[in-house]
Parts: sequence; C-alpha cells; structure tokens
Amino acid sequence: MIVACQPTPRPPEASEKPLDDTMTVALTIHMLDVGQGQAVLFQAATGETALYDGGPRSGRLVEQLQQMGVEQIDLVVASHPHEDHIGGLPEVITHYAPRFVIDNTRAHPTQTYERYLDALEAAGSQLLDPTARTIELGTTAFRVLPPPLREGFGTNDTSVGLLVQRGGFRMSLFGDAERRQWDWLLEHHSEALMPVHVHVASHHGSRNGDTPEAMARLQPETILIGVGRDNRFGHPHPEALALYQQPTTTVYRTDVHGTIRITVGPNGRYRVHPAQAGNAIAGGFSCVDLNEAPPSELEALHGVGPALAEDIVAARPFDRLAALNEVSGIGTATVEDIRAQGITCAL
Repeated sequence: MIVACQPTPRPPEASEKPLDDTMTVALTIHMLDVGQGQAVLFQAATGETALYDGGPRSGRLVEQLQQMGVEQIDLVVASHPHEDHIGGLPEVITHYAPRFVIDNTRAHPTQTYERYLDALEAAGSQLLDPTARTIELGTTAFRVLPPPLREGFGTNDTSVGLLVQRGGFRMSLFGDAERRQWDWLLEHHSEALMPVHVHVASHHGSRNGDTPEAMARLQPETILIGVGRDNRFGHPHPEALALYQQPTTTVYRTDVHGTIRITVGPNGRYRVHPAQAGNAIAGGFSCVDLNEAPPSELEALHGVGPALAEDIVAARPFDRLAALNEVSGIGTATVEDIRAQGITCAL
C-alpha cells in the first residue's frame, strides 16, 4: 500500500537497549556481506520483504537469500546503477520477480545495467518512479527521498534515499550520496533528515560520502558500512571514520563483522547481531590493538592472514605501527596500507 506519511522525531525510549528475550521481533534487517558493495534486506515479521541494493555480481546474493529462507521479495530499491549496487539485482529479480522496483531512472552504459533492464522486463515487476512517496509493507514504512535528477550531478549524487520506520525505530540509507546530494537534500528535504537509530554509511565510508552537516542532522547511534576486505579503494577512509567518532555512536563493518543483523521490537527497541564478534567500539572506531588483539581480530588488517596474525602475536610488543615491518612477510607497503585502513588502535 502506498500512502502519505509524515516523519516523526526519534523518541527517547527507542534508543538501543537489550531486547527482552521473550519480546516479539517485528522487523529484522540484514546488512549483507557481499564484498565491496551494498545490499540491505528487510524482513517484517508479517512476511513482507524489501531489498535495498544488490551488491556486485560476485556477492552471490541469491545464494545468500536462499540460505536465509527468503521466499519472496515485495520491493527492490536500486539506489543508483553502479555495479557494486546493482550487479546482483538481475539474478534477484529473475529469481524472485518482486512486485515493485524503484531506481533513479538514469541509464548507465554498462552490460550490468543492460542485464538489470532485461531482468525487469522478463519479471514483469512494476517499476515505480523515485518520487517522494511512502510504501508500507505490513507495519513498516519505507519513505522514498527522491534523487536530485539535475544536469551536472554525477551518478553517486543521484542515489535514491530511503528512510525506514517501524514503530519508534528509524533507519536511513542514501546509496553513494556525496556532498552535492547532501547539500541538495538539506535544502529541499531538510524536514526528512531527522535523528535515526541506524544509518548506512554513504559510499561505503568514503571521504566523499557522508558530510558533517548531514551527520549532525541524522545523529545515528549505529552506523553500518558495507565494504569489502582489502578493497582497492581503501574504504572506509580514515576521514569518514573520524567523522563517525562520536561518544554515543558504534560502527559495524561487513569486512570486519560479516553480515550484520538487526532485530527491532514492536516498541522500536533494537539489538545488533554481527556474524563475527569483535571490534565494534563505541565512539566510532573499529579498533584493533596490535598488542592485545587475538589472531582472529588481527586478520582484519590489510594483507594479514592466519599465518601472519600468529607471527604478529609472536613478535609483540610493538611501540609503533611501523614496527610491524620487522615481522617477516610484512613490508613497508603493507604497513602503509594498514595505516591508511585506519582501524588500528593508537600506539
């Protein structure tokens, strides 16, 4: 059902608190580990399902959804037509034939985009324009924030935004929005940029993604970053992690934590369940302590596998990050990549 809906401020009682084990889960959200890309699945307890982006083709999204027991998808939102966001959607659309699909309407000269269009035509899904609208699936509202389809705006800056609300819980997703789009949103849709509980980092935690002004309006408690391990872009950038460093904010990353599941109760309280335990730390940084972290956590460092992680443990203690260069198998270039990765604790 498509209805008009006004946003509401985040109520105090909906802040992150432990859910009562007997409490009914009204909504489950999965930030899926699809490598260097983004895919977020929403499953209502009443059966309705929505998917925001589909990750790269290599993310094996359909296989993941089948393993999770997903039998239908009612709504697919493609934020923008870059491969790391729509590469997995042709297979999803072919397999599930979703009722509704929303994209930013901008053509993209790639085979991935052509495959996406072919899948849409074959599935017969209803393609909705990304106009300001709210789609209600069960008791969860998906408010679409239209992209600024203006001349001169790049593909990232024409991402379809989404505000998800279930009871007192609010979540924001804005694809790869960069400075131009955030400034446009603040000018034209400022009333929608209210405090949220969970925010998906724009552009995979790039320095060109979320802006200080946007974060000041959204004030997220939890930030999710969809990012591939050892990706060639260096995401998330240290500048973005510094932006997220707030005393009340916790960051989870798919390269460190795997798929991140969030359960939301009927009253809006929520709990975060990372597939891999470890490094989520209040204050915004996923911090790996070279002198204290177990080998499993050291493997989150760029270029460090199980064997090197054990060698690092054996070579402790370190008085500076550059001392990693003394570990056989870790060269100067790897140390610099680890420094740029920005997840080691200060020495």
